[in-house]
Amino acid sequence: MNLRLTRQLRRSSILFVVLLVSVSLAAISCGGSPAGKGVGVNLTPTPLPASIGSCQIARDTQCPGADLSGADLGDTYVGRDRIRKGADLKGANLEGVNLSNTKLGGVQLEGANLKNANFTNAYVVSAFLYQADLSGANLTGADFSDTDIDEAKTDGIIFCNTKWVDRVVRNDNCP
Repeated sequence: MNLRLTRQLRRSSILFVVLLVSVSLAAISCGGSPAGKGVGVNLTPTPLPASIGSCQIARDTQCPGADLSGADLGDTYVGRDRIRKGADLKGANLEGVNLSNTKLGGVQLEGANLKNANFTNAYVVSAFLYQADLSGANLTGADFSDTDIDEAKTDGIIFCNTKWVDRVVRNDNCP
């Protein structure tokens, strides 16, 4: 074998070993083993809760004044794949509900009563609030980007550092 070919084979072997070690280290850092068994990343979708307190997470539910703060009722994605669809709360009575710090991306809230609801720091991106009643709701710090609010009642809403449906930050009625 000529010397040049021998050097190329040695370099290729070294690169292969480096690549193999890198892949093994990556698997170990993700909680797996060098053999690639049990990578340790759990992509099993978490189902929506059936209820939070006494509030049933279902269409036409009656939960005025419920505290749903911090709940995750929204879509869940891994990359581009949706592994959990947002809650269907069409027509729900959620007047005065606490939705602060709640994930509501992709949630169906068409025709819902959300009068005086607290959406402080809530994530409501790409949700559906067609004909919902948001009168007097507090949207301080909330993100409503790309949300459908056609024909929604919006009288007296508190906008304070709120990213609205058009992705513009609003500060109307900000205390």
